[in-house]
This record gives sequence, C-alpha cells and structure tokens, in this order.
Amino acid sequence: MHLPTCKIHHLKFSNNNGKTECFSTGDRNWEKGMPLSVYMDSGMRHLYKFLEGHRDEDHLIAAIWNLQALLHVEEMVKRGKLPKDLLDLPNYVK
Repeated sequence: MHLPTCKIHHLKFSNNNGKTECFSTGDRNWEKGMPLSVYMDSGMRHLYKFLEGHRDEDHLIAAIWNLQALLHVEEMVKRGKLPKDLLDLPNYVK
C-alpha cells in the first residue's frame, strides 16, 4: 500500500500555518503531549467542519494530524516517556 505523497507533504507542514493553537508556543511543542481528549476534540471538530462543507482550510489534514498526534501520545505513554494522566479518554468497555 502506498501513501499519497501529496497529502503527506500537507501533514508535515500543517503545523506551520499558524491556525492550530497547539503550535503557538514553539516548534515540536506537541511532542510534550496533551491529553488525548484535546486531540480527539480537535480532530472531530475538523471532521465535522469538512462534512458540513467547509473548505476554508484543509480540515481533513487537520483531523488526520490530530489523530496521529493522539496515537503518538498513546505510544509515548506506553513507553514511559509521557505521563499516564494524558490518557484521559473514557473507556466504556472495561
């Protein structure tokens, strides 16, 4: 399976457009982690914006970016690099 390189480029640079508040405090700040609920909320908002027809920015890329950041935080918590309290999404299946 091949990834669409034209959109990978958009993902790579999506944090440089100045519109995403989690990047306002510096490059790579997102790697310090935020609660998963923040990434999920932002990702879902972008998905709904796209579904509503908004094309004022690349909402799909923003949603994908937030979901990959969520996955990154989960993995870093698993590896012991970030605190467990960032895993704040509810679990209704336990």
